[in-house]
Amino acid sequence: MSEICGIIRFDGADVCREEIGRMFESMQCRESEAEGVWLDCNVGFGSRLFWTTPQSLYENQPLKSSDTRLVVVADARIDNREELLRELEITVADSDTIPDSEIILESYRKWGSHCPQFLMGDFAFVVWDSEKKSAFLARDRMGIKQLYYHRDGSLLLFGSSIDPLFASSRLARTLNREGMQRYVQHLALNRDETFYEKVHRLPSSSCIEFSKDAFVLDRYWFPEHIKIDHSISYKEAVEGFGRHLREAVESCMRSCYPIGLEVSGGLDSSSIFCLVQEAGSKQEIFPYTLQYSFKECDESLYVDALVEKYRIDIDRKKVDEIDYGRYDLDYLLDEVPHWPQRGSSIEYLVQNDQIKREGIRVVLTGIGGDETADRSDSYLPEYLKKGFIRTIHKEFKCSHTPFRRQLKFYLSQLFPTLFGLLRQKNHDTNNDANEAPILNYPTLKNVHLEEPADRIEIKSEYIAEMMETFLSCETSYWIDMNTMQISDRYCFEVRNPFLDTRLIEYSLRIPPEHLSHCGSNRGLLREVMKEMLPSAILQRRDKGEASANLAAQVKKMDMAHLYDCKKLVEMNILDPRDVEMLRSHYIHLDDSFDKGKVLYYLAYLNLENWIRRNGDTQQKEIL
Repeated sequence: MSEICGIIRFDGADVCREEIGRMFESMQCRESEAEGVWLDCNVGFGSRLFWTTPQSLYENQPLKSSDTRLVVVADARIDNREELLRELEITVADSDTIPDSEIILESYRKWGSHCPQFLMGDFAFVVWDSEKKSAFLARDRMGIKQLYYHRDGSLLLFGSSIDPLFASSRLARTLNREGMQRYVQHLALNRDETFYEKVHRLPSSSCIEFSKDAFVLDRYWFPEHIKIDHSISYKEAVEGFGRHLREAVESCMRSCYPIGLEVSGGLDSSSIFCLVQEAGSKQEIFPYTLQYSFKECDESLYVDALVEKYRIDIDRKKVDEIDYGRYDLDYLLDEVPHWPQRGSSIEYLVQNDQIKREGIRVVLTGIGGDETADRSDSYLPEYLKKGFIRTIHKEFKCSHTPFRRQLKFYLSQLFPTLFGLLRQKNHDTNNDANEAPILNYPTLKNVHLEEPADRIEIKSEYIAEMMETFLSCETSYWIDMNTMQISDRYCFEVRNPFLDTRLIEYSLRIPPEHLSHCGSNRGLLREVMKEMLPSAILQRRDKGEASANLAAQVKKMDMAHLYDCKKLVEMNILDPRDVEMLRSHYIHLDDSFDKGKVLYYLAYLNLENWIRRNGDTQQKEIL
C-alpha cells in the first residue's frame, strides 16, 4: 500500500524541490516504512510505502527502470502476477522478490497505454516516460484505489489523496457549488468530480495520457460489452462462480501481516469468512463484527452461528459504547476532510482506529456481493419481450422454490411487461435517474448526473442496469467516500473479493436467471456456499436495517446549530421549505417519519458543516 503524489510541468520551468516536498509531507500515512522523492527537471514524484504484501518488503518508490527511461509511482496490488511474469518473460528464481510496481513498469514498457487492460487487482499509478516526454495515469476498474488530479494548461498535479494538491500552493480551495447541487439531489457527484472546483477524480476504469501537446482521458474497461453465454448450464455456473470466488479470496489474502475479517452476519461477508477458513493462511486471521443493541440492526444470531460452526471467536465491537459527544460530525470532518458523509459512519471510523491498534494491515470485506452475486429482475421482462418463452419456462420448472412463491414472483415481474406490450408502450430506462428523490424545485431541475457516453448505446434493459451497477456515478461516489475504504490514515488496506475483475466478468457471462435461481435472491451464491454456511445464514432472506441505530446516533450528537442549513440556503443549494420540512420531522424522529429521509437530512447536515469548515479556510491565491 502506498501514497503517491507528483507534479509535471511542460511550461519550460523545473519542478521546485520545496514544492514537491510540501506535497510529500502532506500525505496522510505517517507510519511509512519506505519513502522517496524523485526529481528530474520538469517532473517530481513522491511516495510513502506501507508494507502489506510479501513482495512489498522488497519495494522502493519512485521506481526507475533499468535503463532509467521509465519512472513509476503506484498504489497497487496486482493479483495476476504469475500470468504477467510469464507474459513479460521475467524469469527470476524467486518471483516473490519482484514488487507489484515493477510488474506495472514492465507492463507499460510492453503494452504502453494499453497496459491497464492486462492488470488485475486494485491499482492507481503514474508512469513518466522520459523518451516520449509524457505521463500515463491509470486507475483500476472499480476505482478501489484513489487518484486525484488538477490540470492547468501545461501543469499537472496528482495525488492518491487531495491534500498534496492543495499543499502545492498552486490551487485555491474553491467549493464546487454545482457539484453540491447534484449531491443534494442524488447523494452522488459525477464520476470525475470532487467538492472542489478544478480538483478531479480519475474515474474508475480510466486512464490519462499527458504530454506537452495532448491531454487524453479515456476508458479502458467496458463491462457492458460482455455478452451473456446462454450455453452455460446452472451446474457449470455454480462450479465456475465458486472457483472464481475462491481464487479472488486467495488473491486478497496475500499479506505479510495479520489479516482482519469484517463479518456482518450477512450472506456476503459470511461467505468470505467461510472461504477464508477453507483456504487457510500463514498469517493470523482476526474476524470482528459491529454489534448493535437495536433489534433491526442486530445480527448477533448469525454471527453466533458462524462461531458455533467453525469454533472461532469473533471480536464484538459494541457500537453502543461509542461516545457521540466526542465522536461527532466534527470528528468525521477531521478524519475524512474532503468527503462530506452521507450518514454518520462514525462507528466505522472508531472501528478503523481499533483495527490500527491491533496491528492489522489487511482487511477483507463482503462489499460488492450485492452487485456481483445478484441480478435485478429486468432480464425476465426482457426475455418476454424477445419471445424467449422456453427460457422462462425452464426457469419456472425449477424445483428449489415452492410453486406458490414462484408463481407470485413471476406474475409480479412478467405481468407489467405483458400489459405494457399490449398497450405498445416502450419502457425508457433513462428517465428515472433524473428524478430527484426528495427535492424538486427550479434551482435543481437541470442538474443531472452524467453517465459514461457508452450508456446511450445500450438498448438492453438488463445490460443497462448491469453497467449502472459497476460504472454509475452512485457506485463511484460510494466507493470514494466510503469510510471503510478511506483507510490510508489508519495504515491498513481494505480488500473486496467480490469486486475481483475476473469474478465480475465471469458473473456477467452467466445467464442472469442462474444468479437469481427461481427468484431466490443470490441463489447461485447460496448454492456455492451450501456446504459451508450455517443454515441460519443460508436460509436468510432479510438484511440488517441501520436506520434505527442511525436515528439513535444523531439524537446523541449536538447538531442544533446546523439544523437550519444556513450556508446551503444562502448558496441556493437547498430551499428553505425543504429544510423546514425535514427539520420538523428530524428533530422528533417519531415513528411516522420516513427513515430514508433521515439519511438525506443527515447528509445535508454533514455538507452544511463541511461548507462552514472549508468556507472559512480559503487558501492563498495561486502562485
